[in-house]
This record gives sequence, C-alpha cells and structure tokens, in this order.
Amino acid sequence: DAAVASYFASATYKEHPPQEAFYADGRAYPDVAAFGQNVQVVSAGKASGVSGTSCSAPIFAGAVAMLNHELMSQGLAPMGWINPWIYANPQ
Repeated sequence: DAAVASYFASATYKEHPPQEAFYADGRAYPDVAAFGQNVQVVSAGKASGVSGTSCSAPIFAGAVAMLNHELMSQGLAPMGWINPWIYANPQ
C-alpha cells in the first residue's frame, strides 16, 4: 500500500488522468477483464497460443467496437468514454 501511495504522490503519476477518471483506491487491477489464456494468433502463417493482458485488452476493445457498430447502425451515438458508465454499473 505504501508503494501505491508513493506512486500517486510522484511526478510521474501527476502526468496521468485525474483520480476521478479511474478507481484510484484500488491496487492497480484492471477496470475490465477478458479471458486471455491460449488465445490463437497467426504470425508468419503459423498459429500459436499466447496468453496475458496483451490478449485481454484487444478482446475487450473488440467487444466495445462491436457494441458501437450496433449502436451506430441504428443511428445512435457510440459509447464514447465508457469508464463512467462502467463504474456506475459495477454488476
């Protein structure tokens, strides 16, 4: 906890978004999550399984992109900055 408090007080942290833009009381866990284990990728014509947040982040971004596509195809506005909505709907 001291390391987190020290980081929030540092000059490096001051360059980031304001605390009201994210859950600053937490322990640096992600706002959202997706299953990122053994995700199949193709590189140089070969498929292989990779894992980690490098897989999870684009999976979630793709889901949001699909939701935005559906909204826009119905003449509605895209979701935009979704963090306030995520925090208001933690269920």
